[in-house]
Amino acid sequence: MKTLFGIRIAVIITTFAFLLGITIVKCQQIVFADTAELFLPNLVSTRNADVKITFSPDGKKMLWGGIDWIKDKKDNDIWQSDNINGKWSNPTRVTFDSDSDDFDPFFSPDGKGVYFFSNRPGGFGGDDIYFVPYNTVANTFGIPVNLGNQINTTGNEWAPVTDKAGKYLIFSSNGHGGFGRQDLFMAKILKSGFAKPVNVGASVNSAADDFDAVLLPENALVFTSSKGKDAKADLYISFKIENKFTNPIKLPAQINAREFWTFGPSVNFKQPGYLYFSSHLTPNIGRTDIYRIKYHIQGK
Repeated sequence: MKTLFGIRIAVIITTFAFLLGITIVKCQQIVFADTAELFLPNLVSTRNADVKITFSPDGKKMLWGGIDWIKDKKDNDIWQSDNINGKWSNPTRVTFDSDSDDFDPFFSPDGKGVYFFSNRPGGFGGDDIYFVPYNTVANTFGIPVNLGNQINTTGNEWAPVTDKAGKYLIFSSNGHGGFGRQDLFMAKILKSGFAKPVNVGASVNSAADDFDAVLLPENALVFTSSKGKDAKADLYISFKIENKFTNPIKLPAQINAREFWTFGPSVNFKQPGYLYFSSHLTPNIGRTDIYRIKYHIQGK
């Protein structure tokens, strides 16, 4: 097990209790292990580009996005591996994958299906978010369903995820208005569909692209943004305190590659304490590999 050391990212919220004449300080910190590890080299992390992994709640299946895995097929596909007697099988394309771009899979916390985005025909324009049901008994996927125009627009919707309880859909879009290009939104999941998406807010979203988010079980939002001076994509963290997200802080160099994009954060709710992400760190195999790093939150 990797030893944790004091690389800490602090978010300090200060409120003044004027009647008492004192200052109250609330502080949350995320503490990472010393280095990130390449996740399942030559199975998940390959010579191609591998992005944003997700795990079924029963631990039997993992899905992720692969770019250029198929010779002479220049698009994005979703791949799966099954846990059979404790060993992960060789990857295969998911049955609901199409000849269009299919990407950013996310298993719903109840295990009943997978959210993903696609530009397949029949959508509202650009990349739309879909949901495909999953039969845990038969170990089969059903037919993908477009989430409709409450979520999807004529623009692009990416990276759908939910919170651990499955109450809110979190995604990015450039078609719902906002502060910049891609902004992050949340929509309450209803029995009959979805409530109107709400912008996560100006503390997180910027004039740049803000996308690819995951809400950690500890109520911290890790997301991708190109808000830095070099305009490359990096991972940031923002804590949710009293229903508002704090100003984001860039994650450290053992996560964000110096010269390459770092994006696609995810977690496995059944195995907490690890942050998964896509980058080009050392060691590496392909253009973009999937890594994981151990973390814990202090000061909750």
